[in-house]
Amino acid sequence: FFIKWKVRNIFLKLDRELNRPHRVAVTLNNIGMEYFRLGRYDQALSYLQEALAIERKLDNPHNIAARLNNIGATLVNNGKTQEAAEQFKAAIAADPNFAEAYYQLGMCLSGKPDTMPDAIKALQKYVEIASEYLDGDLAFYAGKRLFHVILDDLGKIKLQSRNCCQFFLHDGYQLI
Repeated sequence: FFIKWKVRNIFLKLDRELNRPHRVAVTLNNIGMEYFRLGRYDQALSYLQEALAIERKLDNPHNIAARLNNIGATLVNNGKTQEAAEQFKAAIAADPNFAEAYYQLGMCLSGKPDTMPDAIKALQKYVEIASEYLDGDLAFYAGKRLFHVILDDLGKIKLQSRNCCQFFLHDGYQLI
């Protein structure tokens, strides 16, 4: 584990010295996601926000959306769902075809009855976009997982947004 961190920091330093901003952003994102997995959300946010700032300067809509999505997922897991929803909306605004942000937004909004219609719309958009890129079995699985609900004795809908958010992060990594 220590060696992995050491290597990441060496790459980060090297990429900064060689003025490779895209690679710096990717490395910052990956370090942020490592902190995310450790449950150190404040540290994760720091790295992810720095990566986002670089991506905004580079003006790459897909990478901006990916960074905003990772920030939103970090906020969800830190109990800040309203702030997270804003990040997911910003990710969608940056790249309207970034399917993961629709999924995360839908899960984020699914916790309250008054936001359930918006949650369903976001989840439907996720399935629509994801189906274009996934083979039939994976698209079916995504749709099934997406709408997986547990009905309690009173018939209330419970969505497990924190667990699903972590499950569908696809590890949040990007290759250098």
